[in-house]
Formats: sequence, C-alpha cells, structure tokens
Amino acid sequence: MKRRGMKPTRATVVVVIPARYASTRFPGKPLALIHGTPMILWTYNRASAASCTNRIVVATDHEDIYDTVRKAGGEAVMTATDLPSGSDRVAVAASGIDADIVVNIQGDEPVINPGFIDAAVEILLGDPGSDASTLAAGIRSYEELWDENTVKVLIDRFHRAIYFSRAPIPYPGDRCRTGPIPDGDRFYRHIGLYAYRRSLLMEIPRMEQSRAERIEKLEQLRLLDHGRNIAVREVPLGGPSVDVPGDIARVERYIAEHEIALKAVSKNTNGAPGR
Repeated sequence: MKRRGMKPTRATVVVVIPARYASTRFPGKPLALIHGTPMILWTYNRASAASCTNRIVVATDHEDIYDTVRKAGGEAVMTATDLPSGSDRVAVAASGIDADIVVNIQGDEPVINPGFIDAAVEILLGDPGSDASTLAAGIRSYEELWDENTVKVLIDRFHRAIYFSRAPIPYPGDRCRTGPIPDGDRFYRHIGLYAYRRSLLMEIPRMEQSRAERIEKLEQLRLLDHGRNIAVREVPLGGPSVDVPGDIARVERYIAEHEIALKAVSKNTNGAPGR
C-alpha cells in the first residue's frame, strides 16, 4: 500500500546498502547486535518499508554479513574489500541491475525513516538538473555541530549542496561551543542516504578521488569536485545512526520509545543473489 503523499512513478528504484566489515571506528559494525538482531537487518527492514522500492540488496565485503542477510531472507552480493567508498561498492553491486534510480543507504542507519527514501527519490525525479539527491536535518545544539561524527552540509539558495564536512560549516566562531543554537542560525546535518541516477552511479568508480574526499573521508565530495549537482532537502530530524559502539544504546532506546518492530526482510527479489 502506498504511503500518503508519495506520487506514483514508473521509475524502477533499487536500494543498495553498503556494509563494510572493517570500519575504522567500529570494526564489525554491520553485525553489532541491536536488541539481539544484527544492525544490517534493522537497516534492511527499514528500507523494505519504503513505498518506492522495487528491490533491496546488501553489498558487502565479508562472508558473515553476506550469510546473515541471506539466512534472514534478504538479498546480498559480495564485493571487493579494497573499494574506496560505499558509493563505489554500491556501483559495483548495481552494475548488473536494471534500474532508473539507485538509492544508497548507509548500513549504519538502523532506524532510518522509510519516508526519507521516498523523499530522496521524489526530489530526484522532480529535479532534472540534479545528478543525485540527499537529505539534511537541522542541527539543534553546538555540541552536535562540533561533533566530528556528525557530517554537516552547506546548502545554497537553489537547494543544492555546496560542501560537506565533519567540521562546523559555516564556521560559527570559537565562542559557540555549547548550548542550543539560536533560532535563525541554520546549520544542517547530513542524513546518510543518496539517490543516484544510475548513469551517474556507473561513472563514480571512474572518477578520480578528490583531495577533499581523501581528507574528510566523505565520498559525496567526489561528485562536487567533478561538477555534479546534489539536490538537498530538509527533513525532520530522524533516529540516531551508529558511528561508534556507544551509539548502540541510543538506538535501542529510540527503538523502544518509538515501538519500532522488526519484520521479516522479504522485500522482492528480481534475480538470483550473487557472490
């Protein structure tokens, strides 16, 4: 059943969830247990609740993640361990998939709002001048603004991304370190998903990594460096992502408070899963 507000579309939309095992800050993160269930299955579950998706695939470099998804009834593909970013992993996984739009959802977004996926796709379908789309939410406190685990995005008046950074952008001044951010001072955190036109996604592995991407360790900067447009829309602040082990408790509290149920991961599949 379609969610209210979701416009019908004939576009074929595939969600690919990159899930790398060797995270620098949290090794084995996709398999970390949240209320007793591996995080990757929570992310898959939330993606399956979106209205616009035709297929969901986990792209991983580790047999245990692959087996976890497959045993739960989901679709997974194996990819190389040495890919430079999640978008490169998504591109490899989607290379044999027929789709108009490919949505990249970070595997560490176990409570992402399914409506955000629909929103990112709608944005891209309604903006032919953009090559990709993503979402942002307002930052409420200076503590969050200065947290390097919170990726910030600077947006122009045409709702396109200017820059992404782990640092505060625009710079708020040294005195602004704690407390709530005053009304009128707008800072945005990036929500961990992208909707790509498939043609662009297939180009990403051939694009040279930008210096900013290597320094910030933010793959979306490669697109900006190559002159591509990323449409950005503001959405309400959603649930927490998982960057470090301490975030698991926050996610578990959020799940309990919002009574989020884990359902079977049985969305689609169109084609046999691969290794």
